[in-house]
Amino acid sequence: MSDELTTVQYLKGVVEQFVEERDWRNRLQPKDLTLGLEIEVAEIAEHFHFKNDAEIEQELGDAQKRREIGYEIADVLYYLLALSSKLGIDISQTFLEKMDQTEQRVPVYLAHGQTGKVGRVVAG
Repeated sequence: MSDELTTVQYLKGVVEQFVEERDWRNRLQPKDLTLGLEIEVAEIAEHFHFKNDAEIEQELGDAQKRREIGYEIADVLYYLLALSSKLGIDISQTFLEKMDQTEQRVPVYLAHGQTGKVGRVVAG
């Protein structure tokens, strides 16, 4: 399956089935899922930490390293989907609402080609 053919609901279903089959529903609480998410994001960061742009470009050119990074990104997605499912949050709708809010706060005419302070506003 590819991004073009896979829905968020399908991926949530895969996560929910995985959790259910292992009887982890009561074990995986929001705190635990959030901590797991933090750990997985840190594992992505390890691939880039203390590397300059050329070293990062070289790592991204290595198919095995790209796959490893992809697996870490998949781990992050697992935790995001599990957390949104646990909390009953429609992640697609919430994401689009948040993007609309961000677009209002950081319009293209202010942000186009800019970094720094305007970029920090986006994270809010």
